[in-house]
Amino acid sequence: LIIEGARPFQGMITRNGPFFEYLMALPTLVWGAIPWVLTASAATLNLLALVFCHRVLVREAGRAQALIACLVLAVFPAGVMFARIPLDYTSLGPLLFFWGLDLLSRSRSRPGLAVAAGLVWGLGVFNHSIFIVFPACLGLAALLTGRMKVILAPQTWGLGLGMALAMLPRAVNRMLMPAQDPMSFLNPARFLDLPGFLEIFWRTLDGEVVYRLYTGQLLLDG
Repeated sequence: LIIEGARPFQGMITRNGPFFEYLMALPTLVWGAIPWVLTASAATLNLLALVFCHRVLVREAGRAQALIACLVLAVFPAGVMFARIPLDYTSLGPLLFFWGLDLLSRSRSRPGLAVAAGLVWGLGVFNHSIFIVFPACLGLAALLTGRMKVILAPQTWGLGLGMALAMLPRAVNRMLMPAQDPMSFLNPARFLDLPGFLEIFWRTLDGEVVYRLYTGQLLLDG
């Protein structure tokens, strides 16, 4: 993908787009495309995720809860080791999530870090659409407990600004070249599939729909 000219931000809302490829380009070039390179890369990313997970939860919840979360995160890769692309799901995602969460936590004393957290999560969106759900769930939980305090908090606006800035190159790229993808969001042909989508939606209200709703894909399809 890189050789063909793909840019990192062109991987938004895909299971592993050019952003993931760019991340793996350097170790692959140095050591070659051999299995232990992927294993070592995944291990490094997982260890960094554990560091940020422990940092933020010690600060926010205490040592016991931080230890429990780190133990769960440590065995998580084994639970999904048979996924099609284990490195994508078990290391890069948690690293970006807990790194952004740590920045968001620290933004209480330095509000500018909320923008940095949004940038990190914006990069996460390029990796997988699940990152749309992370801030949405945290924001909903915060609104249920904090109401107006959350709406007016600088962290809320900083996080949103950071994510918007991170996804801006992708949005501009789509607007300048809307025909690059037959199912581009800005392509009116998308609406031709709307009746069929609605029919499928009403006929298959099962686990698949719940999964697609959870990942945000159902909203995008709609």
